[in-house]
Amino acid sequence: MNMATTEEILSRLSKLDLSSYPFTEVQELIRFLGKSCFLVFTLHYGKTLTRARLGCAYTQISELSYLPQNKNKECQRASTPNKTMFYGTLVPQAEQFIATRAIAIGECSKLQRSGINTKGIEKITFGKWTVVKDINLVVVLDEEVYTDVSENLLLIELKKTYSDFISTVDIGDNAKKIANFFAKEFAKVDVKSDYDYFLSSMFTEIITNEYGYDGVMYPSVRTNGQWGFNVAIKPEIVDNNMILDTVLESTLYKNGDKSLLLDDKISGLSTWKFIDTPELPQKEICNRLQINDLTEISNSTI
Repeated sequence: MNMATTEEILSRLSKLDLSSYPFTEVQELIRFLGKSCFLVFTLHYGKTLTRARLGCAYTQISELSYLPQNKNKECQRASTPNKTMFYGTLVPQAEQFIATRAIAIGECSKLQRSGINTKGIEKITFGKWTVVKDINLVVVLDEEVYTDVSENLLLIELKKTYSDFISTVDIGDNAKKIANFFAKEFAKVDVKSDYDYFLSSMFTEIITNEYGYDGVMYPSVRTNGQWGFNVAIKPEIVDNNMILDTVLESTLYKNGDKSLLLDDKISGLSTWKFIDTPELPQKEICNRLQINDLTEISNSTI
């Protein structure tokens, strides 16, 4: 093992039978790669993140935060059963809370994830979280993964920062190969089981538990990196460095390739009293979805 090259280690990782959940072997291989020169992005005071959850009528901050560890049973893109993480979305600072929802919906909505032909109605609750103390995230980014991005200002800025970083700092070919490998793991789309996330989740566990970073940040897979980033942050950092300040309940209506997201109620956390938002007439909703009655989609199954 001591004589293995970076290419050999990455090759071994790529050939593992992930369905066997080889925790020990993956830990050893990732550790052997060493602490590369990571690009770190700091979320400063006032930065906002959005987290979405299916359902509504939540009354506790914990319900809109990270999954409790005792319910954390599977690998996700940046978390293992050993360590739950807070998942949220991040867009350029100029964008508003409402604009972040497209990414969040893509991550949590069963209707959206199940393809263009699905029909149905879903309740989705969004929480706006604000950073109150610096949070340091490792950016998992490779220039070749999202080549067609043209509108994501944050991604364009980070890609330029990364290009400048590798041109001024001699991080070496090995670090570039490691970044390329894990960027592709985080960018996986054809996911059939939780173990498909095994390498990206183990990478996150090691850099947060052993290297001292607060989490990871990676382009949104569901929107092909076009609009923003996803973040995964350690629970203890969320508890101490972030606050939930706004909750928005919404309804997603979907009829094939036509979808409509309407706001139902919004609340600030100082009172947790919801204010009803203006209601769109049912006839107008049906017109936009090109249906005669909501029962056409409300009785549908995904």
